[in-house]
Amino acid sequence: MKNNKKSLSIVLFALIAVIVLGIGYATITAINLTINGTATASPDENNFKVAFMTDGEDTNINYKEVLKQFNAETGQYVDTEINYTDKATKPAVVDTDLTAHFNTQQLSSQGEKAIATYRVKNNSPALKANLSISCSSTNSEYFSTTCKIGTGNTTALLEPGAVTTVTVEVNVLKTPVTTNQSSTISTIITAIPETN
Repeated sequence: MKNNKKSLSIVLFALIAVIVLGIGYATITAINLTINGTATASPDENNFKVAFMTDGEDTNINYKEVLKQFNAETGQYVDTEINYTDKATKPAVVDTDLTAHFNTQQLSSQGEKAIATYRVKNNSPALKANLSISCSSTNSEYFSTTCKIGTGNTTALLEPGAVTTVTVEVNVLKTPVTTNQSSTISTIITAIPETN
């Protein structure tokens, strides 16, 4: 009987051990680890930069005037294009990343025009820029203005790192007779970040 009790004790002990190990093992594999946190992204004005190119290269600005000049051989007035590449003259200048200006040089007759072209770059690391341009003249009796982005649009989408041109053209509508005529030309280029 002692052997039976001993055998029964061993079986009972083994059964209890299996149950305890089973419960302990199940508890160990059912542990959950949790990670909680907060992510915040804040706007930063450095993420969106569109500017006139001001690296000092002559290719960033082009200014020319188309003048009516008398041709003695034909006896007619013909359009003559004058490109201002002399750095001393500088009729068109980029003042800062966000401002530029030009001053006409020799306009005097109906049909003459001045054309200023600047290069603009999207310096944003990841944002595209929706560009639009508008222009006006304070003296619409004597001057008209047109403006464009690139090859002729008033709007454009500029990829990060890309460069385009903006052009302002001033046309003389009427020949001044007795006094100088002038006009303030206002050109606004608006750049809006494209949200994905």
